[in-house]
Amino acid sequence: MTQDAQHQTVPEVTPSTAPSHVGLLWRAAADPLHRRSLTSRARAMLVTCFVFARLDYCNAVFAGLSRCDLDALQAVQNAAVKLVAGARKFDHVTPLLRERHWLPVQQRITFKTAS
Repeated sequence: MTQDAQHQTVPEVTPSTAPSHVGLLWRAAADPLHRRSLTSRARAMLVTCFVFARLDYCNAVFAGLSRCDLDALQAVQNAAVKLVAGARKFDHVTPLLRERHWLPVQQRITFKTAS
C-alpha cells in the first residue's frame, strides 16, 4: 500500500496485481445488470480513473520490465479496452485501441517517460 497526493492509501499496482484490479472492474461491468446501467462513456471514465491512472503512475518502474511482465500489463490494457468497447472475448484488440487513440503498453511507457 502507498499514499497518493491526497494522503489516501491506495493499493500498489504491479504486473502481478494489476490483473486483479482490472478483474474487479471487469466483473462489476460484465454483470448484465451493471452492463445495462453503464454507458460506454461511463466505462471509459472508470477505466481511465482506475486502470490508466495506475499504469501511468508507475511508468518509471515499468520502463525496465521484462517482456513477460509487459505482456501481462498489455493483457490488462486489452481487457480494459474490451470492457470499454463492449467487445467479446475473441474480438481483435488493435482496432479497438486505435479507435480510442490508446497506445499499446510499451509505447505508452516510452511516451510517458520521455515527456
